[in-house]
Amino acid sequence: MLALTAATFAQSPPANDNFANRIALAGSSLTFTGTLVGATFETGDASVPGATLAGGSVWWTWTAPSISRVIIEIPPNPFTTNAELEVFTGTAINALTLLDQTHFGFPPGRYVSFMAYPTNAYQFRVIGSGTQPFSLRLTMTNAPIFIAQPKDCVVSPFGSAFFGAIATAPSPSATSYQWSFNGVPLPGQTSPSLVLHSVTTNQIGSYSVIASNLGGLTQGGSATLSVTDTNPVPQILALRPTDPGHVPLLLSGEPGRWYKLESSPDLHFWFYVMRQLTNTSDIFSLYAFSGPINFARASLDVPTDACVGQLKQLWWAQKVWVIETRRFPNEVVSLNELRPYVPLTPQGNIYPCPAAGFYTMGTTVTNPPTCSLSTVGHVITALP
Repeated sequence: MLALTAATFAQSPPANDNFANRIALAGSSLTFTGTLVGATFETGDASVPGATLAGGSVWWTWTAPSISRVIIEIPPNPFTTNAELEVFTGTAINALTLLDQTHFGFPPGRYVSFMAYPTNAYQFRVIGSGTQPFSLRLTMTNAPIFIAQPKDCVVSPFGSAFFGAIATAPSPSATSYQWSFNGVPLPGQTSPSLVLHSVTTNQIGSYSVIASNLGGLTQGGSATLSVTDTNPVPQILALRPTDPGHVPLLLSGEPGRWYKLESSPDLHFWFYVMRQLTNTSDIFSLYAFSGPINFARASLDVPTDACVGQLKQLWWAQKVWVIETRRFPNEVVSLNELRPYVPLTPQGNIYPCPAAGFYTMGTTVTNPPTCSLSTVGHVITALP
């Protein structure tokens, strides 16, 4: 009776479980779906180059109607993490040539890319395990396809704004970008992301991006930059001292913003601390010098905002690198490997932290980069 019950609820293999039963596809722009639930491995799977994941495999076959580059995108939902998409040429399971492969899962926006010819047959395999159905989108195009578009951004006055985009590339870093403001190209802004520092109301408007490679040019989407109606400029009010060693101050400004508080006995030597406001006004204390006069001042900490913007740019470049180089989520990227995806100094280096901190990449590519000054606000609080 138990054996009968188990057989009743056993999942049948998908129709395209075996290479011989692969589903035929047709067209130059199509979406096809599949599932790995119940999928198995056949004997010939062991001889196919590519991933060696546990689970099973499913197959499709396709012939190109013309010569063109082909992109197969993995839409971000549903989010499958333990599967791989592979593209082969050939007609026999024991004589396939691997053209490209990529992993399902982090980061969203993964794809494969290959040149297709009408004289060849192309086989698509998804291998691994998963409980959710998935969809794949095939497009014949020599020009880039945007898989991530810029999003609207709202910042406080004098903060840093971030915009990011990702387009397909025939090979790593083979696609170029050009950002524009209200339709006018921004000189030197040719990376997958755009960071604007010390934003003012003059920069409110529409930001758009174009992606191009040897196959053509594609106009991407546009996003709007808005500046909140706040006044983050700090104000300080001296309070009655209760401790001869410290000067109590009432600091007013924007909640969540980092400020630099400084004290001095002579307006030449300044002792400073960094503070983040939790409310519109907070009480802080500064060191009191032994002389009869103490000076104090407060200012916005522009280096902190700039560093956060650069960390976001590195984090975005890290995602582009993972997608374009087909890496797994447990791998590690170095700062040097991100150079093709970020703006560089005139000397060809990655921009350093403006407050002399140093950047460290995450233990895996799923973790964002960090700055050594994270305790004073140099940290990403919202991932792009």
